[in-house]
Amino acid sequence: MIKKVTFSFLFFCLLEVLVVSCCEDEYNLYLTSINFTVEDNADFDITTIKHEDLQLNLFLTYETELTYLKKELSRLSNKAYATSCDETYIVRNKATQVEITSDATFQNIEAGNSLNELFYLNHNGALKTVDSILDYINQDTYYYGDFYQFVLANPINEDVSASFKISVSLENGEFIERSTVTTTITAE
Repeated sequence: MIKKVTFSFLFFCLLEVLVVSCCEDEYNLYLTSINFTVEDNADFDITTIKHEDLQLNLFLTYETELTYLKKELSRLSNKAYATSCDETYIVRNKATQVEITSDATFQNIEAGNSLNELFYLNHNGALKTVDSILDYINQDTYYYGDFYQFVLANPINEDVSASFKISVSLENGEFIERSTVTTTITAE
């Protein structure tokens, strides 16, 4: 009898260590906030920026949440015995649209209208359309402090003093919006 109880105990301990401790953790990711800034690549003085030195920076912040089932299972075992545990991230409430606007007329586009066609996403040296950022925002990979840069696609034809705003629309109908400080962008 003692032998059966001991074997049963050892079997369930081993099962718990192998199944629960070594399983991968699954997290839900929720985009919770963004930060949107303007930068001068030449001298870092953002009061006046030449058009070719203008860069708009987008920082993403996600909230992570361990999925409910995994929370319950993880209470059964201390993961200190695991040799390796992978983490899987699933973006919930995905972004559906990203739009850059300005509070002033910019390149003959009235204030408040989309400027997406005037900017490129500069990601790892590759220039892509602004809308391609949705692929990065919605990817099921979590990197704390995701950071993206937007640059002007073409030279501008006149000086303008403006503040830029980025709006991220989410699946549930919510919007996350942030604006930059007002800066003067010069054509020369």
